[in-house]
Amino acid sequence: TFYAFGSIIAGWATFGTFRITNSAAWRIPSGLQVSPRWLVSKGRSDEAWKMIVKYHGDNNENDELAIFEFEEIQSAVNNLAESRHRGIRNDLNNLHAFIKTPGSRKRLAILVWAALISQLSGNAFVSYYLSPILASVGLKTDIQQTLINATSQMVSWFSALYFATLPGKLGRRTLPLWSLAAIWICDICITIGSALFQKD
Repeated sequence: TFYAFGSIIAGWATFGTFRITNSAAWRIPSGLQVSPRWLVSKGRSDEAWKMIVKYHGDNNENDELAIFEFEEIQSAVNNLAESRHRGIRNDLNNLHAFIKTPGSRKRLAILVWAALISQLSGNAFVSYYLSPILASVGLKTDIQQTLINATSQMVSWFSALYFATLPGKLGRRTLPLWSLAAIWICDICITIGSALFQKD
């Protein structure tokens, strides 16, 4: 949900600055995107902790999820810093652990599969090519495109909040399988609709 929330800020910042004719039109939205991980990497852990508590811990500093996420971010940032000191040889040795045992290979396969599916969902395609997609259906003005971009990010955020509640209800295996089927159907509908629109 952090990504979606940041996208809302960036989307509305873009909508508010598209009329600016100088470089501030892109500098202002870019400057608004700050993540807890970035804050930790810059030595601003207190700010990162406050952000996590506010948005993931419901303003409760004893929230287990917030504590876990903060510790995970700190660990990741520290490990990255250490790996830079160790050099590439040690990194290659660490990568060997991914294929050393059958269990590790299965986990690696799941990681690769999850990464592929997240790209095949169509999210990146729509994000990268939103402007030409909108232009192809007649929405060509800057105000139309930036407004749709901003509001779509809000829909994404609310959707993320809702779907974050489903794994506990539907199960971790059922949810991805049904999600993939739904994405596949949506992509088919989008493809058919685009083709019919272009034909007309």
